[in-house]
Amino acid sequence: MPSCSVPASLARQSGCISPSTGLPLPSWTAAHRAKRPYGNAGVIEGNTVFPPAFPLDPIALLRIALKRAPEANYQLSFLPHVAPWLMKLRAASRPERLIETARLMRPLFARALPEHEALLAEAGAERFLRKTGWLKLYRSDRAFEALKRELALAQEFGMSYHALDPDGARDLEPSLAPVFRRAVHWPHAASVTNPLAVTQAYAARFAALGGVVMRGNARSLHRANAHWRIETAEGPLDAPPGGGGARAVCPRRAFTARRHAAARHQARLPPPLSWRR
Repeated sequence: MPSCSVPASLARQSGCISPSTGLPLPSWTAAHRAKRPYGNAGVIEGNTVFPPAFPLDPIALLRIALKRAPEANYQLSFLPHVAPWLMKLRAASRPERLIETARLMRPLFARALPEHEALLAEAGAERFLRKTGWLKLYRSDRAFEALKRELALAQEFGMSYHALDPDGARDLEPSLAPVFRRAVHWPHAASVTNPLAVTQAYAARFAALGGVVMRGNARSLHRANAHWRIETAEGPLDAPPGGGGARAVCPRRAFTARRHAAARHQARLPPPLSWRR
């Protein structure tokens, strides 16, 4: 993997980093189990410049095809079903299209941290927030050089970053092994120390405002006539055809969106989806 990234506040807790995902590898003591993030690194960062893109490098594509790349996996039998979408993704991954998408996404990502800060305060979960930045590591000079376009756009967008050598990165994270060539520190990213607790605090606040929290297994997702449906303990949860938010088959539904409505007005963004697959 040419690069990996870790929340700077979490690497000190673990002392080591997964070479495949770039995420901290904590020791699961009994105390940790109550706080484990279930695969979520807990990063809140508005520093994303480009969206995930179809690999245009033949070597990278070959690694994915041979299932040697940690960033992607596939089932051969399913490829015919997703081939049209993959071709569209490939077309949207041309350099000029990626730059266009980056400019469209910037107002949304710029609001990521402020929105979470407001939600954390409202939910009484501010103690979990750490503004210590995001450190991305690059194993080769080639991987770092490939960042030139991204860093140029970040500078244009007014996003601050610090390009570091191994010594500079280890000043921030002394536990890092010197197995990388370059690093970039994004100081205005943040992370949460306990993603599960934050999710529970958000859910409790949502319920206090009159919302309905429903518990179900995502593996129960299936077609029900023209709808996608998940079975929950409180009853089925449907998503109407053509996209849009999930709809509970239940008369008790409430949603408070005043803050999001204000943000959409300021940034001229389309309404957010209430369900993503």
